[in-house]
Amino acid sequence: DFYHAQRSGPLSPDPYARPWRGPSLPADPFPAHFDAGDHLLLMFPYGQTLSLLGWAYLPENFRAGFEASPGAAKSLRTTLRIGASAVMAAHSGGPRRYIVQVGEEHTDHDYWGRPEDMSGDRRGLPRPVLEIDADKGVYGSDAAGQGVAALAAAALAWREADPAFAAAATATARSLYGLATTYEGRFSDRLPIGNMYPSSSYLDDLLWAAAWMARLTGEAWFLERASLYWDRLVREEPRSVLSREQSWSCSTPAAAALLAGLSRDPKYASFAYLFVETHVQGAAPVA
Repeated sequence: DFYHAQRSGPLSPDPYARPWRGPSLPADPFPAHFDAGDHLLLMFPYGQTLSLLGWAYLPENFRAGFEASPGAAKSLRTTLRIGASAVMAAHSGGPRRYIVQVGEEHTDHDYWGRPEDMSGDRRGLPRPVLEIDADKGVYGSDAAGQGVAALAAAALAWREADPAFAAAATATARSLYGLATTYEGRFSDRLPIGNMYPSSSYLDDLLWAAAWMARLTGEAWFLERASLYWDRLVREEPRSVLSREQSWSCSTPAAAALLAGLSRDPKYASFAYLFVETHVQGAAPVA
């Protein structure tokens, strides 16, 4: 219910839309899900949210449980489709562009009304659009990498039910992966996002993206790229590998767990085991 209640834009594609919600913000570049109690569209944490939902739905994980619960699998797939459609729309401006934020932090947080009533035409509230644009030197491997993961997760969830949609998501994931890996950098270093999820690194996001592309395509090349990003994390950002944190700011543990099932390289399984053991045993995370 949470994700369906968080819908922005027109609600007609969602059969699970809450009856007390209505269409909102028609001038936004695409519909998606609001970030939290506010009305911002934030593609960096959104991408990880979607990919983690999709990870749960993989056949080797909990798909059987979702399908055993009436309506749960369809509800989850609907959420993934809405999210993937937003990611594809955010990347529709060209192969070197990707929208990462819609709305402005302070203006949005100062508004305590319904999203249905905050249209710019009626309230005069600005909805600025921030985007990665490699041609202008505005890079964002982190946000783009999370978008890749979201697209791959949705493509896998819809591969059987709607091959055409899955193919479109896959094609966009390849394009967005190219943007993320060719033009390396943190989007929060180049865009005025304020306190809205500034990125601490982008290598973990590239690792996560490569892992998902390997899972989606079965292509060994993506596993090779994932290994390179892992080695770079160890060499360039060892604290990220030691942090024992899984969050919007650090995808390393999830990537290790996903790669442990795709690769014979023991470094992933060793890290994933240590991460789980640390939390199960209640040991304090490494600072």
